[in-house]
Amino acid sequence: MTVNKANCVAETDVKVGVLTGTLVEPESSQHGKTVYLIIAGSGPTDRDGNQQSITTDTYKKLARGLSHHNIVSYLYDKRGVGESKVDGLKEENLTIDTYINDAVYVIDWLRKKFQHLKWVSLVIVKVGSSVWLQD
Repeated sequence: MTVNKANCVAETDVKVGVLTGTLVEPESSQHGKTVYLIIAGSGPTDRDGNQQSITTDTYKKLARGLSHHNIVSYLYDKRGVGESKVDGLKEENLTIDTYINDAVYVIDWLRKKFQHLKWVSLVIVKVGSSVWLQD
């Protein structure tokens, strides 16, 4: 576990099934009633919001900002990206259903881990247009 005392954030790398992610929690034991699941959008964007050609840490910064308001969040590398690479997996075999099933699996894990929380809220970046184009 990495503890960033300057920002009062605890970050823990956690593997949920084949997906590797980071659980970001406030140092305070008084968590809010919601945990946020932050999912990167299209392309090879990792859990922190970075790609090979650009490093912004956008999603990591969002998670840390939420923790300052006593909100827990979990960010994960999508299947086939970053530390969630799967041997032999071909990108053309991934569908929107794959990503939905992965998200549901992670939501179930979060509900079990944080039973006292009332909500699991999704923050999905850039995936919406793909969902709207489906029949």
